[in-house]
Amino acid sequence: MTHIYICSVDRMKALVDVVKPGHLISLGMDIERPSCIDPGNHLTLQFADVVKLTPENEEVAPTTHHMRELIEFGNKWDGSRPMVIHCRLGKSRSPAAAYILMCLKNPGREAECARLLRDRGWFCWPNRLMVRIADQVLGCHGRMIRAMDSEPFSLDIDIEEEFSVPVSLSDADS
Repeated sequence: MTHIYICSVDRMKALVDVVKPGHLISLGMDIERPSCIDPGNHLTLQFADVVKLTPENEEVAPTTHHMRELIEFGNKWDGSRPMVIHCRLGKSRSPAAAYILMCLKNPGREAECARLLRDRGWFCWPNRLMVRIADQVLGCHGRMIRAMDSEPFSLDIDIEEEFSVPVSLSDADS
């Protein structure tokens, strides 16, 4: 059973040393790629943790292009080894990316994916703009965002810990 591990940038190197992932996603920052990750298995997406588009916002928001890159990377991942996804705190962009990949690998089971993500990462608040865009790209007709909005996530900035979710929902009890 393969897992997606979600963490902050500060915990990424230690987590990579422990879980020995085959793939790494870095959200919002350039980092030195760990030597155990092949260059083609490291995706870096540069955007800020923007959850609502406003004219006043000067930060780079997630875009359709970013979500297509994430989904393409997820499609190429064979799941034979774990994946690590990190952002600055490991609480918004990286859980959203994990949810998007879970929905990609478990089509039609968006609500179950959201529930499992909430159960494992209850202290997170997955980036809703990323989810909304990915929902459109994947043709889920609002199911991803409705499922995410129905789960009681509770952003707790005092908790910083990594967590994991299985790629396949059939492995969720493991």
